[in-house]
Amino acid sequence: MGVTATSSRTASSRIVAGRSAVLSPDEQARLVGLAWEKLPQPRPSISLEIILSDGQSQFYNLGPHPPRLWPEDVELAHQLWLELGERFGAKLHHRDVMGVALRRIADDLKSERSREVIEALEREVESRKPRAEAPKVHVKQN
Repeated sequence: MGVTATSSRTASSRIVAGRSAVLSPDEQARLVGLAWEKLPQPRPSISLEIILSDGQSQFYNLGPHPPRLWPEDVELAHQLWLELGERFGAKLHHRDVMGVALRRIADDLKSERSREVIEALEREVESRKPRAEAPKVHVKQN
């Protein structure tokens, strides 16, 4: 039985693992996350803690969870909300702006614009490489 299935069966909320000798923590978390996706519904909310060689921990949420946004993306969502709020008033919330943006991407991925979306995401991922560790939570272990 895999670690995700054991965690689910025992109603654990966290999996703690040492860092893989061959995978990056991000790759390790992705594989555990893919195993979590194969669990039967309803899947529990589980966080993954990977203990790094320096004793610090790197945390990942498995499955659907609120994203950790870059500060400039939070600012962009806010600016769009301010701009659109002039038209919609108090009915409009930041989640509405984000929801429309996500559905537009989903629709574009199923259209002739899919290559354009993929290329934009490739540029985004590549431009963020030097800061790839920034949004993760690190906790010093004693």
